[in-house]
Amino acid sequence: MGKGDCKTSNTVKSNVHHMFVLFGIFFVALSFLSVSRPFSVANAQPVSIAGLQPMTLTIAASNGTQIVLDSTDIANLPSYRAAGGYKNSIGTLVGPDNYTGVPLTTLLNLVGGITPYNTVNVVASDNYTWALTYDQITDGNFTTYNPVTGNPVQHTQPLTPMLAYYKDDVNLTSEEGPLRLVVVGPEGLLTDSKLWVKFVTTLEVLGSPHVTLHKTVVGQGYGVDMNVTLVDSDDNSETFNVTAYANTTSIGSENVTLPAGNSTTLTFTWNTTDFVYGNYTISAYALPAPGETNTAYINFTGGTVEVTIPGDVNGDGTVNILDAITLANAFLATPSNSNWNPNADINGDGVVNILDAIVLGNHFLQHFP
Repeated sequence: MGKGDCKTSNTVKSNVHHMFVLFGIFFVALSFLSVSRPFSVANAQPVSIAGLQPMTLTIAASNGTQIVLDSTDIANLPSYRAAGGYKNSIGTLVGPDNYTGVPLTTLLNLVGGITPYNTVNVVASDNYTWALTYDQITDGNFTTYNPVTGNPVQHTQPLTPMLAYYKDDVNLTSEEGPLRLVVVGPEGLLTDSKLWVKFVTTLEVLGSPHVTLHKTVVGQGYGVDMNVTLVDSDDNSETFNVTAYANTTSIGSENVTLPAGNSTTLTFTWNTTDFVYGNYTISAYALPAPGETNTAYINFTGGTVEVTIPGDVNGDGTVNILDAITLANAFLATPSNSNWNPNADINGDGVVNILDAIVLGNHFLQHFP
């Protein structure tokens, strides 16, 4: 066999080898798909399994991600069993009973979890909605009562809010379920009855009240956009005034009405023309409506912004080659790019380009004090 035949043979062997590798990858992927069933799509019908009645649960993240779980999905999630009950508004005590279900943290982790900037709406089949805070969901921060006397008592063991499907090891009754929000723990204490939402169908993650700054460094005379996100965390519609501040100076105000359990985001633009160089604490204040008793997050801080010389991108008080390098690294970037640097967008038009470079050049080597 000649050299050419040898090369041809090696090429064929190489191609065959690559073909087998590709087929191997294909069959491994196919095998994975066959054993990894994705979550049900939104229009799927409930699937009943032995011991667990038909149910569906929609979990919606604040970024638009959404999944729908059926009975099989829920039964396959790690369960938790503990005791709890509730005290209603007229002092009636119910429980404690043993409940089995899935903790809210486990369910919310399926759509990426939550942060301190989130609240979660628990929605019933009749659209009754109750909002839970981050601290309530992750730390069990609830008021608790003695199950015998009904008097307030401090819990010493963790409390777990969860969606229960069993009460005393049998399915929830038609008056409660198939899924119910419960708050349980090792001590079997009672919580407020308003938390115990029946016929839960949806968990909806919302943004919690907070201020988001678009920049941390701004040239004097240019603007800074900030978003103020508000959430109504109780069962009443609220109307209130929201004012944004730089230190103690008002930089914008707006009236807003929030339906129960909803959120909204307001955008304020701070014009820094009349502000001296220095660091400013940015905050927002929501004036409580008459009769409002829930003052959580009424006053909240979003961080600091430094007002400096236009072109001082890094905020060190001098416009120099370091700022030029920072701008060059973000050149032509927009907010959708990985190299986006909002501080390098000196004129605030949403893109780092020659116009920003011109501003930097006009102030090159300037410094303060």
